[in-house]
Amino acid sequence: MKLIAGITLLIALTASAIAQDKIRATMLGERVGVAIEKGDLAKLDDVLADKAAIYWIDKKFKDKASFEKYMRVQVSSFDNRTMSLSEDGGMDDDKISTSWGTFAFLNSKGNSGVGSRMMGRYTVVATEVDGKWRIIAMHFSIAFPPDLPDPIN
Repeated sequence: MKLIAGITLLIALTASAIAQDKIRATMLGERVGVAIEKGDLAKLDDVLADKAAIYWIDKKFKDKASFEKYMRVQVSSFDNRTMSLSEDGGMDDDKISTSWGTFAFLNSKGNSGVGSRMMGRYTVVATEVDGKWRIIAMHFSIAFPPDLPDPIN
């Protein structure tokens, strides 16, 4: 019984250490993805600073309100949305957190599976704003503008 309790404690401590190793900016970026996937953009209030600078694919936003307004139209255009981040690196300290890596957005209408796919690079920068960690800058870009064909396929 002590062996099982010991193994359980070891697993819990390992999981806790792994969770703490995740970069704060990545976790905030993932929360942006969840808000978009669920179509619940009100959740962006807890994640983005009011004056966040956002470069979203081919659009530039100087604050959270204009980004949310744009995203409401985007979210309503598709029934199914998936956003994933794959962190390549980053850094965390008590003043600033940043992460970078690759992202994928998959969107479709109904059960047809027809939609759009965008993949590219991201950077998220976060700091404490009004006593809470928030994103102050976010950049998502793709290799080719969305209206150009993929040159490989």
